[in-house]
Amino acid sequence: MCGLPFSGKTTVAARLSESLGFKVLSYDRDIYELHKHEVPAGTSVAHEYEMVEAIARQRLRQMLSKNESVIYDDLNLEESDRRLLKDLAKECGVKYVVVYADTPISIINERRRNSVQNGDRDGVADSNMKLDSSLLQPPTDAVRIQPNDDFLTVVEQIKMRGSLGKTVTRLQGYISY
Repeated sequence: MCGLPFSGKTTVAARLSESLGFKVLSYDRDIYELHKHEVPAGTSVAHEYEMVEAIARQRLRQMLSKNESVIYDDLNLEESDRRLLKDLAKECGVKYVVVYADTPISIINERRRNSVQNGDRDGVADSNMKLDSSLLQPPTDAVRIQPNDDFLTVVEQIKMRGSLGKTVTRLQGYISY
């Protein structure tokens, strides 16, 4: 997965996991929350990110080495982040498909406001959102999705790119993330 905070990556990852039978590895829930305490006090934010991302890649390597299909739910904003994951997939002998949640910033900002008001999840500070937006290098080789895209079509595109087969018969509806 690739995209800005509140772009719908986690929702799409869950739907894809259910449809394709892949496991989801969430940076926020499965990696950062469990490993942030391992970062020495005083570490810069950039170095902390690199350390925890290395843990995430190790976890992915373990899963892929066990022949588990995985959806990695993280921002993956920069090409260099995605290149590391692509290299990891190649090392493990598996296919790699980027799914880019290309959600308009107006929708993202509305979701951020609603999240804070509803207390659904932690908000993202404006300064962090600006930083993430400046770091985003939209992938050119991705399955690009937008809110209300046809879910069947998205799954078909992913399956075709990953050589997973050509037909999905029991999936219907729109992503609406």
